[in-house]
Amino acid sequence: MAEEHHESHHERKKSLKIPKVLMFQITTAILAVILVAVFVMQPQGFGGSSLSSSQVAAQAIDNINTNLLPSGVEATLVNITEQNGVYSMFIDVNGDKGQVYVSKDGKTMFLGAVDLTKAPAAQNETQTQAEQTQTTTPTEVTKSAKPVVQLFVMSYCPYGLQMEKGILPVAELLGSKIDFSIKFVYYAMHGKTELDEQLNQYCIEKEFNSKYLDYLSCFMGDGNTSKCITQVGVDATKLNTCIAAADTQFKVTELYNNQSTWISGQFPQFNVHKTENTKYGVQGSPTLVINDVQVESGRDPASILNLICSSFTTPPAECSTNLSSESPSPGLGYSGGTTGSSGSCG
Repeated sequence: MAEEHHESHHERKKSLKIPKVLMFQITTAILAVILVAVFVMQPQGFGGSSLSSSQVAAQAIDNINTNLLPSGVEATLVNITEQNGVYSMFIDVNGDKGQVYVSKDGKTMFLGAVDLTKAPAAQNETQTQAEQTQTTTPTEVTKSAKPVVQLFVMSYCPYGLQMEKGILPVAELLGSKIDFSIKFVYYAMHGKTELDEQLNQYCIEKEFNSKYLDYLSCFMGDGNTSKCITQVGVDATKLNTCIAAADTQFKVTELYNNQSTWISGQFPQFNVHKTENTKYGVQGSPTLVINDVQVESGRDPASILNLICSSFTTPPAECSTNLSSESPSPGLGYSGGTTGSSGSCG
């Protein structure tokens, strides 16, 4: 237990990296910070009976693991202290450490607090500095002779599509010199249509791998699945057999039809790549993983090429190719472009 109370100052200031999908369920709890000023007048927080720190910690951890976190992700307590009329809990979620706050009656949890003794300008300046630091921090990648590049998306996520449009020219350029694959986030945010398209793409990539990038290029144009299947010459009978088997194996439709299994009650599960999602800590679309390390990249082909080429032990000649430095537009369609985007689904 001694180690639990000797976390570094840096770790105590780190924001908790909770999967983004959970924010939909707990956003309203953040409004509780408005009541921080009331703690001065009401030492018991939100007015309920005060519980001991150990009782609140046990109750909160159980609630987080039972109701908020997806299967395979687990929160554990590092330490808990009393702070300004509430309990401050330092927790670990699969290796990501950070703080949450819980009322003394154990009924309300929120992720952040506003320091009312400081002017908003000072707090905004601190936030801006943190964002700048995060933006300018270089991405480090592990090197290998043949980099393994995995892009996790939701098939109808505008920003996932944007990243796919950016990486497609890179994947076509580098070809067999990299091990490239598209994988899917463990939940869907765009309804049954998204689940169906992801099963479709999973099977095209699995059974007709040499045609997958051509299919993806077509699909990203207007989202016409049937047209693109015909255009690239995929055997519809073999494809449908694969889709039916995958649907049964991963219980995609079964889980969709049972809304009690939906994450946060809003998002149906898509567990085709569940193992990889858990392994790499995937939280939303898009997420790029190179050589088993989650990395950040611009969404223009030039930036993606530079990042992937930095993961080669010996970069091939193709890495000297000049690709576009303009980020594609989010969503379906190839018209237009943007100077960059950090948007995501999740």
